[in-house]
Amino acid sequence: MIKKGANLYETIAAIKKMINEESQKQYVRKISDELLKNANCENCKRLLLANFAYNIATFKPDLPPTQNLKTPKRLIEDREANCVQYTILIGSLAKANNDQVKLKIVQMPGTTYFGHIYPIINGAPIDIVPLQAQDGSEKYKRGNSYRFVQPIEKKFEKCLIFTI
Repeated sequence: MIKKGANLYETIAAIKKMINEESQKQYVRKISDELLKNANCENCKRLLLANFAYNIATFKPDLPPTQNLKTPKRLIEDREANCVQYTILIGSLAKANNDQVKLKIVQMPGTTYFGHIYPIINGAPIDIVPLQAQDGSEKYKRGNSYRFVQPIEKKFEKCLIFTI
């Protein structure tokens, strides 16, 4: 789905395409319907999406310069994800629920490139990666009952926002 050596805009196009396609699939619609059926406010929806993503998979970074895209089904099977894969999962579930989905890609402090992405759902960010160990050891450190109170959004040097 993404070519070797793809630039930022080609990568974003592939992510957007995957979210649009996956959000139409029956298994994604079923998960979304079940997960969000009792969400009676936007913050509730945001917390349900964040907690589902956080608890379904542990963080595992890709090794540069590789960027692997995973469908929500593959992420759930592998139980591991990076920021791109979490974004595809959350974005697909939200879009299946007819929510507005945007992608925020940011430049990490001390770098000269855009190296992190997370979804914005109905205007609210859902960034769960900063709460996790960045070395891939998250699955060895996490308890089974962690729950988000408020998904965080750190401040970044530069950012770009893309609408799906």
